[in-house]
Amino acid sequence: MTQMKTIRIILTVSLSLFIGSSQAQDIASTPAPRDTISGKHTTPPNMPQTEIGKDTEEGHAVTLADSIIAEAKRHLGKRYVHGTAGPNTFDCSGFTSYVMSEFGINLSRSSSYQYTQGIPVSRDQLQPGDLVFFKGRTAQRVGHVGLVVSVEPENRSFHFIHAATSRGIVINDFASSAYYIRRYVSAKRVLQMRKPQLPSKPAAEAKK
Repeated sequence: MTQMKTIRIILTVSLSLFIGSSQAQDIASTPAPRDTISGKHTTPPNMPQTEIGKDTEEGHAVTLADSIIAEAKRHLGKRYVHGTAGPNTFDCSGFTSYVMSEFGINLSRSSSYQYTQGIPVSRDQLQPGDLVFFKGRTAQRVGHVGLVVSVEPENRSFHFIHAATSRGIVINDFASSAYYIRRYVSAKRVLQMRKPQLPSKPAAEAKK
């Protein structure tokens, strides 16, 4: 009886090790998502969730992403004007560069150049605060940028805030926007580019 139990245990352990090894090989052989323009593999870096304050009403931590999104939403409804970067009117890259600059993150003033900044992120790894890029209307290259405000992991969708040509600063649901689904390119994570803020000088020293 003891020998039978021993044999069963050995068979069970061997089968578990075999299944685990097969699953690991399947995962390792699955190709990483690719950027639709560059063809390069994208990676899922972690979002820096630095606490920068407290919600005075709820008492929970406020992250850098929370603060950036709150600032972006403060401009909802403002007009789109090509070539402007706030604070009263914006174009798409002017909007993202303005919002990020309020938190020490310096972005280019062009969506195509912003596309070269930050760390590539696959769509199923998006987090609030990431930038999302889309092809232009007439060219097969980046021509529009928005900021992710929320993510729905179950359907790999997200909501993003951006400066739309005809409507100004608005929030769109990606899953229900056929126009943007067709033109989606990739996403970038830029919060890690934030420059540390230097401590302010004492008033007496500042007068010297």
